Amino acid sequence: MARVSVITATYNSAATLRMALATIRHQSYSDFEVWVIGDACTDDSERIVASLDDGRFQWINRERNSGSQALPNNDGLSRAQGEFVAYLGHDDLWFPWHLARLVERLDRSGADLAFSMTIRVGPNQSSIVGTSPAGPGFKMPPPSSWLHRRDLVQRCGQWPDPDKLDAPVDTAYFSRIERSGAWIEFVEELNVIKFPSWLWRMYALTSGHPQKPYLEDLEKDPTGLQQRLLARAAPSRSDVERRENRLRRLLEVVKHLRHTITTWYGRNRWPLPQLRIMRFQRQRKKKRVERGLER
Repeated sequence: MARVSVITATYNSAATLRMALATIRHQSYSDFEVWVIGDACTDDSERIVASLDDGRFQWINRERNSGSQALPNNDGLSRAQGEFVAYLGHDDLWFPWHLARLVERLDRSGADLAFSMTIRVGPNQSSIVGTSPAGPGFKMPPPSSWLHRRDLVQRCGQWPDPDKLDAPVDTAYFSRIERSGAWIEFVEELNVIKFPSWLWRMYALTSGHPQKPYLEDLEKDPTGLQQRLLARAAPSRSDVERRENRLRRLLEVVKHLRHTITTWYGRNRWPLPQLRIMRFQRQRKKKRVERGLER
């Protein structure tokens, strides 16, 4: 039985899926199984998995599209046999040492979940996401950077229904893990490259996918690529910090005022919960269009 179960949720993105899976195969840590869960895919995704000719990679295709990673992730969790669970988005890439570093951290610390530094690559700039929870300006790490113990699901439950949330499903699930009192560790090393599909309109691309040159560099000189990406992100990170400093006081005042009014009225009193859900679901539909998907 493999020690790590990797779950990759995917929908009609065979070109990027092929590159994401290549970075799993190139991991220095090889004791893993992979569950690629199609969200009712109708493209060549199944053929991409079969072409690997690697018994560690299993393909499952859902009968109905759910429009979110949540249900495919839950399908993967129901099949996972490993002690640990990792996720890799079909748009994202791992450095070859990603699993090795996170497994080593969980083994050494005994923590429930570990995540590594991630760089978000957009068409115009790159930025670091996923920072130390204890540090200022903490940003929720994307699932592609997580490794957690499989038994954590028994405490926190499976991924929530995205249609009933007022926040992104990964944010909601990570918050649930935090509230459970789970021990979370941060690996301060750049291990993941994330390509937000809504920034690239990924589903509308038929060629010129941005992952390709990064995959080539990962195969030739991953350490050099890591250094170049960190150098590229440094100026934008400083700019973000300066903007945050200018806005922090104003945001704190607004946040305090909103909290005071909401507490006085009652955060869960009608119609506030319904309004939060409606607002987020509108934003979710907008993101689908930005990704190049239908509403």
